Amino acid sequence: MSKKMQPKIDPQIMAAELERADRRRVFVAFGWITLLALVMRAIHLVQARDVPLFDILIVDGRQYDAWARRIAAGDWMGSETFYQAPLYPYFLAVLKTVFGDGLWPIRIVQALLGATSCGLLFLAARNFVSHKVGVVAGVILAIYPPAVFFDGLVQKAAIGGFIVVLLLWLISRVQRTPTALRFLSLGAALGALLLTREETILLFPALLLWVLWRFREHAWKLRGAWVASLAAGAALLLLPIGWRNHHVGGEFLITTSQAGSNFWIGNRPGAEGIYAPLRPGRSDTSLERGDAFELAEIEMGRKLTPREVSKFWFDRAFAWIGDEPVAWLKLLGLKAALLVNWFEVPDAEDQYFYEKHEPFQGFVSRFIHLGIILPLCAAGLVLGWPRRRDLGVLALLLAVLCTGVVMFYVMGRYRYPIVPIVIVFAALALVQGFALARVGAWKTLIPAVAALFVAAVCSNWTIHARDSQISMSHVNAGAALASMDRLDEAKVQYEESLKLDPNAPEAWANLGALHGRLGQMDRTIECFENALKLRPDDPRFHMSLGTAYYMNRDATRAVAELARSIELYPQDPEAWNNLRYIFVAAKEWARAVDIARGGAAANPEDVGLGISLAWLLAVVPDEKVAAPLEALAIAQRWAKRTAGTNSAVIDALAAALARTGRYDEARVEALEALAIAERSGQRDSVAGIRARIELYTQKKPYIESSK
Repeated sequence: MSKKMQPKIDPQIMAAELERADRRRVFVAFGWITLLALVMRAIHLVQARDVPLFDILIVDGRQYDAWARRIAAGDWMGSETFYQAPLYPYFLAVLKTVFGDGLWPIRIVQALLGATSCGLLFLAARNFVSHKVGVVAGVILAIYPPAVFFDGLVQKAAIGGFIVVLLLWLISRVQRTPTALRFLSLGAALGALLLTREETILLFPALLLWVLWRFREHAWKLRGAWVASLAAGAALLLLPIGWRNHHVGGEFLITTSQAGSNFWIGNRPGAEGIYAPLRPGRSDTSLERGDAFELAEIEMGRKLTPREVSKFWFDRAFAWIGDEPVAWLKLLGLKAALLVNWFEVPDAEDQYFYEKHEPFQGFVSRFIHLGIILPLCAAGLVLGWPRRRDLGVLALLLAVLCTGVVMFYVMGRYRYPIVPIVIVFAALALVQGFALARVGAWKTLIPAVAALFVAAVCSNWTIHARDSQISMSHVNAGAALASMDRLDEAKVQYEESLKLDPNAPEAWANLGALHGRLGQMDRTIECFENALKLRPDDPRFHMSLGTAYYMNRDATRAVAELARSIELYPQDPEAWNNLRYIFVAAKEWARAVDIARGGAAANPEDVGLGISLAWLLAVVPDEKVAAPLEALAIAQRWAKRTAGTNSAVIDALAAALARTGRYDEARVEALEALAIAERSGQRDSVAGIRARIELYTQKKPYIESSK
């Protein structure tokens, strides 16, 4: 065929055809990766239905759900400075508003987000390296067992992982074509991540410096505009949070106030690199904020603001670090080892506990875990060195995120944000490593193989056995079942825990509490005695044992145990109340009043203990012990502090007025107490208040019987 006969090819048409073919290839790969991820998550959710905890929310999940319910009911502002990261509860509230209550809508939406994350990671890795690397990265995240597990929990790790991948995708786009709008979007994603994981605030200065370095060929003015766009994007989310915290709590905090207490948990004497509550046995999320404030205020001797509480714990941690630098460096080493280890340090919900009921997940997790992908990541970092201009930002983010985790403490879901970055480098190692091996470029592979070997040794060293936390998972399941009055099932869980670990104090204590609910006091006492042998200085155990002794008609031992509980932890109102009750029941008025005084002095902000003292001083039959004027002063103070809304306070005020002979005033106050009690449904109080109103009408005080 002559040259004149050959068809002419329009370069623009060819380029358009190639672009369409590339888009189709990307769309197909994205679709298959997302579908694979959805299938993995569907298998997990179907098999996980047999897990005792599957339909029950515990610890953080229960707290997030309760918070979301309040938001969905209209309390969008709240009343306290945020102590926990707020984005996830608001996300849940939106789901509850749209789909109604229930766990399945949450799990389905999170599965969709998780699957989308896998597709986005494919796109990000494709932009950073190549299409093949993107496909491998997306597939790894799609089947990665911790990712599948977290997407099925009511935990912030689910949206945290999605935001991290979104961040990586936005960075990959910014690197290709930097624009102010893309930097604004990147800043907004960074702000959203910060409202999910507070320690990621370290990423902000790191990314600002990266912008200035990565685009150094551009003019300072343009780079400055991009930095401003990045900051503005973050500010769009963080400034409203700061304003809200200032509005309800008086302090401008752009995230939360728990950084200090978390830093102390991870950097204190006896720390083991993982979570431990500020007070032993009080790891429930609902108790954390109160304990952080209470302990700090006791130490400082005054009320503290959220910022002051956080500063208190930071100061305490840094003081220990300054006193024990060698011990702290050893602790950092332990946390670094936990960070890179194959073992997923569990929170209240344990991946390995779920896998006992999920054969497929359990099988996959034996072959795909951090001990596999982290060594590959190390090799990928070496092989990616020639691409450091484009991949440097990933290495920077990885280093900053690792630092953030190690500076606090390690849990599987806390280190999860590093996983997408690790997977990108692991995918690079697999694709490029095989390519180099095929052409026999062994010298190029030697440094990468060396890095892989060293990382494999570090990340596969046994620090915790795979089943080391299963016993505690049974305890958590038992506690959740007991809270729903499914006592027989709870008992099975506690007994299973003790089979695995007979030295588990929480299992003994929870089993003791269960026997107490069943009225089996001998077994209750036995269980709490076993718990105290294992943890002799736990005030909760002493308090519970003392209460059990009293229920078993052994007042002498009950008093000794309750007194020991108070000695260990004077801020526990329940121990003071129980001890006071024993002496009131025994008509030992002087001792009862002494206990009431002690409880009120140790807990000056506790209305229950304060008004109990006022009540006793007003109604005890022993004239030598009674102090009606003091009772009146205490009751008036608490009536003012509670703005007249507490029926017990007003009832005590009425009793004090009557004991001082001011019967008409007493009757007025008692009628108000009755109205409050009836409005709030306090049926147990209504009859007593009515009887006292009759006495005051007859110009008689109410006095406890001396018999």
